[in-house]
Amino acid sequence: MNPSNNSDLHNSHVLRHQRAIAGLPAMLWFLCIMVLLSLPGQSFPVVEIWKPDKIAHLLLFGMQFVLLWIALEIPVRREVLGCRPFLFSIIATLLFGILSEGYQAAFTTRMADVYDMIANAVGVGLALLLVYFFQPARILDFARIILRIRS
Repeated sequence: MNPSNNSDLHNSHVLRHQRAIAGLPAMLWFLCIMVLLSLPGQSFPVVEIWKPDKIAHLLLFGMQFVLLWIALEIPVRREVLGCRPFLFSIIATLLFGILSEGYQAAFTTRMADVYDMIANAVGVGLALLLVYFFQPARILDFARIILRIRS
């Protein structure tokens, strides 16, 4: 067997493993959101616009954007559907924020709320601003350290 084939096979395996590790936080966060969205509506207090409920939406969907972006950027940047990871993460999380309200209306006892959709989108926007404020490269370096993934 050719030694370079062994090296390529090992590198391929390592890359797949690193991609799985990088994607795990985004997948777990997605599942967390889906569980929270599936809880009965009476499990939460009734709130007005921009109260704790909306803050939860800001945080949940802002973090989903960041984790998805990180998962697509490390260990190696991957384009999805011809989009750069940053743009794809924005679009996918915004779409998830809209569809999640439809999911609640169709499959739970909760109702879809346009203000929740707005809060989800604002969460993505605020996360986007924070990423730029803290510099994308620094965030990715920090994520590599936390996830123990080499560049």
